[in-house]
Amino acid sequence: SMLENRIYDKLTDNDIKLNNARGYLFSSPGRSKAIIDEVAKSQKKIITDIDCELNNLYSGFNDHQSLIDFVIDFIGQQKDNHSDIDFEYNVSVSKIPSPERYFALLKILDIFFDNIYKHSEADKVYLDVSENDNNLIITIKDNGKGIPVDYLKNSECFSGINRAKELVFLLSGKLNIDNYNGTIIKIVFEYE
Repeated sequence: SMLENRIYDKLTDNDIKLNNARGYLFSSPGRSKAIIDEVAKSQKKIITDIDCELNNLYSGFNDHQSLIDFVIDFIGQQKDNHSDIDFEYNVSVSKIPSPERYFALLKILDIFFDNIYKHSEADKVYLDVSENDNNLIITIKDNGKGIPVDYLKNSECFSGINRAKELVFLLSGKLNIDNYNGTIIKIVFEYE
């Protein structure tokens, strides 16, 4: 699977980095420490990916559910947990994404909706899931205070939005974040 390949690649890369760190241990201890810190962060990311996959396996996640039902369930949970926000949605899709993309979509929505609740001060959220050709298009709009234009450049690499950006990247997708009477997030990736 995509996760297995990514974990294998990261572990191989980390092994090479650790060998490099050994070489610098006596000649450049600071560089060696920096490499080891980088490997430690990578290992934590791998553990997070595995935890997410385990959550997927144990949560009754249904990757055969239609996207329409998936979005209705997701918005229903959001309404139950955030009754102070008005939610609207539109879903116009006919295909079912691969399990990896389905799970990534759930994680991406969780991250962006969590960010809306924590930071936006929005009282309205709109989710649109559509398709064209072989692309799945997700648009999230809120009427909150917006995201600073330079947020992705200046935020910590482990921030929620950067994690979502990484998920989109791993799916060979595109992420666009704009401010216009709130925040507009557009994600596009292929069904596969």
